[in-house]
Amino acid sequence: MAAKVPPETRGLVSADMLRAMRPDAYFINTARAAIVDYDALIDSLKTGAIAGAALDVYPAEPLSDLEGMARTLRPSSAASSCIRMS
Repeated sequence: MAAKVPPETRGLVSADMLRAMRPDAYFINTARAAIVDYDALIDSLKTGAIAGAALDVYPAEPLSDLEGMARTLRPSSAASSCIRMS
């Protein structure tokens, strides 16, 4: 999934959209956290409605550890070359 976050895409990936996915489908989000209804996503993972999810963005951390969910870590964002010293 890749989308901007104007008001009309906030919560775009809803419970209805997740229910429409096949049970062997994986949801991949590298866009913005705000486009996903994370309560619906977590419910879909817990009930097995979808096979899994891979997330690069989160509404808040730490996100629940759930079977079927892969998350990326971004150690490079903490590197001294990425931090502006004032």
